[in-house]
Amino acid sequence: MASLSFTPTFRHTDYVDNRDRVQAGGPNGFNARFRALEEDLGKLSEVVTQVDGALQQRPTAGTLIDTTVTIPAFNSAASTGGVFDVQLGDLLPLTSHAFHFVSVRPGANFLNAQVTWEEIAFAADTGGGTPMIARMLRLRHQRPIAVTVSVRVMRLELQD
Repeated sequence: MASLSFTPTFRHTDYVDNRDRVQAGGPNGFNARFRALEEDLGKLSEVVTQVDGALQQRPTAGTLIDTTVTIPAFNSAASTGGVFDVQLGDLLPLTSHAFHFVSVRPGANFLNAQVTWEEIAFAADTGGGTPMIARMLRLRHQRPIAVTVSVRVMRLELQD
């Protein structure tokens, strides 16, 4: 987006009681002051229109995942379980600028279960083609029972 700015040009000078005679005409009259305000508001309107146009062209976030998953029980003695991986869509070009907004909420029965997540990205072998990147979401907990969580992931892809 191009740099946009608005610099007001109107500067109000206070009228002084019993000294200034308020008039409609002249360089200090109401008409001149209101025209100056009107001109500034017109310039501001143009800037707002440009900003709106730029916002209409921005990339939109799309829902990638909106589901419920169950993370297996964690067994501290065997150091197993407590981990669940969620694939974040298709392979993307290595140069992709994809950002994910992640929301993970335990189900009502496990509100006190702390579930952490991390996004993991790794290069995928495409058999000699252009390198691709795979992304997944790794969910973890350390409860001795399985935990069901609601997972919602939004993706925003930025253009170069």
